[in-house]
Amino acid sequence: MSKSGYIHGLNIKNKRLKSGYPKILDEIYNKYTDWVSATEKLNSEDDKELSVKVALLNNYSDYINSISGHFKFQDKLGSSVIEEFLFLLLRDIPGLKKDLDNGLLFMGQADAYLNLSFSPRNLKDFMSNPGVYINRKNQDFTISKKVNCVFKTNKNEERIDLIVPAVAIESKAYIPKTMFDQAAYEAMRLKEGNPFALCIIVAEQNALSNDVNLKNTKIQISEALPDTPAVAAGLQTGDEILKNQIAADGQKIEFKNIADFQNYIASQKGLEINLKIARGGKELDIKTTPRTEYPEGQGALGVSLVETAIVRYPWYQAIYKGLIATLDLIVAIIAAFGMIIRNLLVGAKVGADISGPVGIAVLTGQVTALGLVYVLQFAAILSVNLGIINALPIPALDGGRILFVIIEKINGRPVSQKVEQMFHTVGFILLIMLMIFVTFKDVAKFVK
Repeated sequence: MSKSGYIHGLNIKNKRLKSGYPKILDEIYNKYTDWVSATEKLNSEDDKELSVKVALLNNYSDYINSISGHFKFQDKLGSSVIEEFLFLLLRDIPGLKKDLDNGLLFMGQADAYLNLSFSPRNLKDFMSNPGVYINRKNQDFTISKKVNCVFKTNKNEERIDLIVPAVAIESKAYIPKTMFDQAAYEAMRLKEGNPFALCIIVAEQNALSNDVNLKNTKIQISEALPDTPAVAAGLQTGDEILKNQIAADGQKIEFKNIADFQNYIASQKGLEINLKIARGGKELDIKTTPRTEYPEGQGALGVSLVETAIVRYPWYQAIYKGLIATLDLIVAIIAAFGMIIRNLLVGAKVGADISGPVGIAVLTGQVTALGLVYVLQFAAILSVNLGIINALPIPALDGGRILFVIIEKINGRPVSQKVEQMFHTVGFILLIMLMIFVTFKDVAKFVK
């Protein structure tokens, strides 16, 4: 059994090796050893023991979340718990356990093989030494095979070990859309070199603590898929599925959560139902018939659902929470910009939906239907987005001006006004052209 599967324990151990480490790490290590020793005694193949194993994970994960304020997000203390649990969960599968014990398979974090290329210095060098270059990706968790490769060129011989993944799992503590898009892109790259590999994204769902004041919990539609009963009935993004419903036979139905609603829809396939929804402060009755046959991953109704709530904090906590939320938003936006630029450079699909004034106006109308809190949140997102774009070193924007100030400081003399003016003029023209293009794109998309 490979000890590399114990990635969370190694994470703690490495932190404790540093001089002056936080003493809370001693407490964490004791909690960790108790969790692992108890979990290792349980077999994932037994349903009862699996339930106990998951309960132990939840208790330990709650503890790690409670002390997360002592560490940075980059320390991966939370996400590495998931990675190690995957190892403790999957190692009990009979077929895998035997191969793992015999060293035929590897399980855990690994630099997984992506593809290979050749990088000779010149044509003459290529004839004698093509220069094998292996592209790898640090994968959070893999079930993989170590392959020993030998590359022979004339009299030269080069031996390289490859970790070829059969299963590749990306582990995240939480996963907003931008991070999901990035993970999906990385999975696509991995599948190009390993077409048989199974790529999975695992994200922890953090529960809110009991002392958090939740207000107005709702079941809302986050997306209504085209050519589905939901769209045909007139259901829209943002519609709230009221929790108290009345069935066709007059029986009262209560949806406490999304699972209750999904179970109800599954029991009504092929039957006409009446749904009470809330939209823009008004209650509406929608009649629809869930499908008996539908594409995989869509569901009988064809909607994506999300459970939302307004979380209230005391004013002194609200300031801190607002600051953290803003910093997370800034990081997400910068990561999205980085992904777009990188995809453009490598010729991959951008995977981002860009909107201009028309798109923003349409989205504002949709957000307005959700309520004032959502409008304020949307305004904050736009403000942060515009602030970041304005700070980029793009001609005609403040970031472009800052760039010239930096160049002036480095050179010790001002840049020619003629050059700077031409730079900003060209940039302004390109920005106007981009705005016109995005506006036409928005009109074609939203105005029908």
